[in-house]
Amino acid sequence: MPLISLGEHMNIDDHPDLQNIGLSKREQRRARAEARRRQRQAFGMPPEPTFLRRHRSAVVAVCVLAALVVAGVVLVDRVRPGVTETSPSTTNTVVDRKPGVDLSQPFVGTPAAGWADGEAGIAPPAAVPVGSHTAEQVAAGYERVRQVLVTARLDPAVIEGHDYERYLALLAPNARAQVAPDLAGPSSDGYQRATRIADGFHLLPVPPKVTGSMWAEEDADGALLVHTNYVFAYAFDPADPDEVQGPMNIVTVDRFDADYIVTDDQWAVADQGLWPASVSSYGYSIACAAYGRGELAPSLSEYVTGDGAEDVDEKSAFDPKSPMPTTSNCPD
Repeated sequence: MPLISLGEHMNIDDHPDLQNIGLSKREQRRARAEARRRQRQAFGMPPEPTFLRRHRSAVVAVCVLAALVVAGVVLVDRVRPGVTETSPSTTNTVVDRKPGVDLSQPFVGTPAAGWADGEAGIAPPAAVPVGSHTAEQVAAGYERVRQVLVTARLDPAVIEGHDYERYLALLAPNARAQVAPDLAGPSSDGYQRATRIADGFHLLPVPPKVTGSMWAEEDADGALLVHTNYVFAYAFDPADPDEVQGPMNIVTVDRFDADYIVTDDQWAVADQGLWPASVSSYGYSIACAAYGRGELAPSLSEYVTGDGAEDVDEKSAFDPKSPMPTTSNCPD
């Protein structure tokens, strides 16, 4: 009996299961995965790399990139001269003491005024088939991503209470283990995954404003890749409303271009679910020192000079369809 070389034996496309032209693309992927598993087992080879190993550049390395973006691409609105001390908020009481800045409607006078309130601004598009994924599977993927965005960027228990277990519970088991250390305390990597309001600060009791979109494609491994592009505007409760000169003293803006991978049963059980992938971000009208630590605080809380403010492009900061801004008047 002639010997069969490893190369010949590893020709997956010759596997009998793949000669059935009636197989769907999804079924073909599963058949290839099963054929690879059996062949590696027969030849005493180690199991195929896990999802994390195969996607390390997308899931891990982007944290480094995101950290650089946070450090180098942040903006802070000018604060009036004379405000030199941090003024953390200690109450959620709505008080309107200054004409033109109604703390019950803090977004009036900003580009975010007409945006949707809270999670209403995170509305997935109508689902259609994407690659080997049915419309129903795409819709389920959109809903997973919607839930994680609402939790990570809008849930008060998460962003103010720092209960990141609520966010981690929405990820694939192995993704949780990868991301959890970054959320143990303030960090730029952790901020890319979930918003952290700085200790001592509180949002006004009005929903954040949100605008943006999401869409899907199939990645090279057949997983569903969901792209998101959202802007979140938060209104902070000022310690002293008399210091508020305009809405952008207390309104902060966060832009996130973030990708999420949704894996199915072709992967190991612990790899199945939602994986946060690449992300880039931009903060506008923020306190630079807090943002550099991986926390969000209003510009009113930190005195900065106006140097570089003329380079600030407010439209780009508020418009998710514009290129991500690249200027900053935060100190290097």
